[in-house]
Amino acid sequence: MAAEPGPMLDSAEKLIATAQKLRETADEMDDRRWKAFQVGEISEKEFRNNVVRGTFLRNQISEILLEATKSVIQGIQQDQSELETAIAKAKKQIKTINDIKKALTVFATIIGLAEAIAIGSPQGIVAGLLAVKAAA
Repeated sequence: MAAEPGPMLDSAEKLIATAQKLRETADEMDDRRWKAFQVGEISEKEFRNNVVRGTFLRNQISEILLEATKSVIQGIQQDQSELETAIAKAKKQIKTINDIKKALTVFATIIGLAEAIAIGSPQGIVAGLLAVKAAA
């Protein structure tokens, strides 16, 4: 599905589409984390910490969906496609990158972006987007 044109997150549809992409990324991390743990690429502590972070991300996604029915986020000049492309790239990195520690870092930036979206902070969203792009 192609991104709706125009500024990012300025409609309920864009918030919902973004939440779905974030959920898909969380699902990818769940799969990757479990596989990495099974073969000893990450410790039990790293596994548990990332499970907690994944739960936090899913809570932020729920907040985004709740907010989508109430309001939109105004004041962001970047295009919606830029946001969706960055999330898609991060999801792909989480799935395919050989270094699980790098995948965990990419996932952490996604969590920060989701939190900024959930609280509706335009500056935080832009910073989060830049962090995801730099990590992925």
